[in-house]
Amino acid sequence: MKDARFVSTTTTFCNATVLCALALWFRPRAEADSINRGVWFWNTPSSPYGAANIVGTGNVALENQTVAQFKHWGIANVYGSYGNDLETAQTNNLAAWNTLLSQNGIVSQLLISDDKWRPGDAQDLTDMINFNKHQPAAAQFKAVHLDIEPQGLATWGTDNRYLDLVALANTFLSVRSNLNANGESNIPIYADLTDWFDSTNAINWSYANPGNPVAARDQWFAGLSNSLAGVTLMAYGQSTTSKVESVVSWEMTHIPGVVRVGLDVNDPFTDLESMLSVANGVESFYGSSAGIDIYDYQSFEQAATVPEPGTLALLATGLLGLLAWTRFRRLKPQL
Repeated sequence: MKDARFVSTTTTFCNATVLCALALWFRPRAEADSINRGVWFWNTPSSPYGAANIVGTGNVALENQTVAQFKHWGIANVYGSYGNDLETAQTNNLAAWNTLLSQNGIVSQLLISDDKWRPGDAQDLTDMINFNKHQPAAAQFKAVHLDIEPQGLATWGTDNRYLDLVALANTFLSVRSNLNANGESNIPIYADLTDWFDSTNAINWSYANPGNPVAARDQWFAGLSNSLAGVTLMAYGQSTTSKVESVVSWEMTHIPGVVRVGLDVNDPFTDLESMLSVANGVESFYGSSAGIDIYDYQSFEQAATVPEPGTLALLATGLLGLLAWTRFRRLKPQL
């Protein structure tokens, strides 16, 4: 009887260990506390989480699953990059995708990304304007999201950075004028800005006003309201809520319009829980006045499928225990 009880106890322990590990691996993560988040949704053909492999593929179940994920994580704004779909026969698929987002209370914004405004970007804007003109309201893009980053220029290190930012502000104005001239005055523009443009050390604001560089800075930021409805501050590399608050505090009180905070899943975070903890902290600190934008859907989903710390070790322990006991039982006559 002692051996029989030992067999039962050991088997139960091993089974329980495996089940616990599997539960940790596949457990659903808690839903987001916020319903005011945004996410960059890149085309990325090389990734299963890229729009190229989700939107317009004919896999309606996958599209629905993606939207369900958006809602699970509190995503209310999708900044989507869709390759050439706006200028090809794929426009019907894109219209269906925008309609699906709209039906689920999610705002579809066309994402245009570059280091400066280029002819291809202008064509994307023209294609969006033409697309919206031929679609019902639910299928249209509801906003333009500009990710134009002059700090990515090869010449940034030696440039007159103030003039680069003047060019950036002029780009925003040009896009606004183009939309207005083509019947899209109701389409707002949002833009990504790095969190250190306000620095008088990083930007030579003194070029515009040698005696008062702060005034030049303030004037530039105030002028954004002439074209933008809001911005996302890319507060990447900040590991705690207090650090994020420190780098965005000036903009939160000086930039007109909506000011959101962007967090990168992989910079500097090593796991999803750490990033979500900071996101929750920022949302709690600023309340409804600041939404969190997540960079990006691919990184977020990849991080969400990573096993919890210690899960693999626990699973291995259980499996090895089961294998060892199975071998023992084969060698020993049954009691």
